[in-house]
Amino acid sequence: MATRRPRICLFGASDDTGNLGVSALMTGTLLGLAKRHPMMHMTVFDHGLGHRDGELTAPDGQTVPFDRRGARIGRRYHRAENLWTMSLAARIGGWGNARARAVTDADVVLDISGGDSFTDLYGQRRFDQVIKSKLLALRCGTPLVLLPQTYGPFRQERNRNAAADVLRRSTLAYARGADGFRALQDLLGNDFDPTRHRQGVDVALTMPPRPVNNVVGQLVRRDGRPIIGLNVSGLLFGRTTRRYDLTIAYDRAILELVQRLLANSDARIVLIPHVTGQGESDAGANRRVADVIADPARVVAAPPGLDAQSTKWLISQTDWFCGTRMHATIAALSTGTPVAAIAYSHKTREVFETCGIPDEVADARELSTTELVDQLWGSWTRRDLVTAQLAAARATLLGAAERQLDEIAAACGVRVSGSAALPR
Repeated sequence: MATRRPRICLFGASDDTGNLGVSALMTGTLLGLAKRHPMMHMTVFDHGLGHRDGELTAPDGQTVPFDRRGARIGRRYHRAENLWTMSLAARIGGWGNARARAVTDADVVLDISGGDSFTDLYGQRRFDQVIKSKLLALRCGTPLVLLPQTYGPFRQERNRNAAADVLRRSTLAYARGADGFRALQDLLGNDFDPTRHRQGVDVALTMPPRPVNNVVGQLVRRDGRPIIGLNVSGLLFGRTTRRYDLTIAYDRAILELVQRLLANSDARIVLIPHVTGQGESDAGANRRVADVIADPARVVAAPPGLDAQSTKWLISQTDWFCGTRMHATIAALSTGTPVAAIAYSHKTREVFETCGIPDEVADARELSTTELVDQLWGSWTRRDLVTAQLAAARATLLGAAERQLDEIAAACGVRVSGSAALPR
């Protein structure tokens, strides 16, 4: 056990974004580290104001408390949550700014950039927000561990150089998957250090599901019919999709898939959102699909208010799941649920290849609408085979995720049996 209580800060993953994938990154990290050291003190930087209390419930029923503090960029420099203000306060040891002081006093800063936001593809302001937290840790002299994430691409050379500099100065940096690892190596060039720069797996894999009493029973568990889970992306449904170079008509593909499943099986379909709130909400897309299909006896929406853990449990109760949001499919993969994905970026195929089922990815950038629906129907019909294939790879994948948590815990100052201390 650690000789003292480690103090840890987490940037880039919080549960106030409406994106359950980002929530899963936070939850998987906190619960994984709490299992290895229940006395840790964790501060999660989110998008709120002030100092607030948070808590999670571990699988054994124990409460895992943590602090919530805001961190943001912008011109309101009088706000203690402003990252520029925090950076200035860090120069004098965090004096007068409790958020900066939390970073200067921490044993380690963990940063995950929302899993895939360490890039300037989403604009300069978003990149500034993502990199500023990392620079704050380095300015404070606090060891920085970049949790498994993607790196790039970068449109601006100056942003690419800034990202490479952060990677060089990090205590540890994990890339998510083989493609991400190659991008990490390319960014670093001759500065790549295999003792610090590593290939990792998504931390959401280890997030435990949490049962929700009677949710499935009330929705669909009648007369033993199979249950299909479907995640419709609010990012794509009812929107122009030119920016993603799709070769399909996403709305038509979803509706044709649902109609084929209803016509050729006796299954009931549960529409399961993985992003909620305003804007690109999956819940809104679900409602539009349900309205068009107009078969409430067989097509139902998941109840509102489910968090990342309960949504993962609901997905695990389905007999087959099809998702567009990558982290929705990770919830299925990590629970051994037969799954197919509608992909609009390369990262989805990489995850499925790791699990040994790359054929269950229907790439919306390569297939026609009819071809995509045909491939997904085929995945439904071979779901028993997919279950067996997934079982063979799942134990290896989850084992890698647990060993990764051991390494991260060691970098946080927590001694784990069988794990060597990592460079600080």
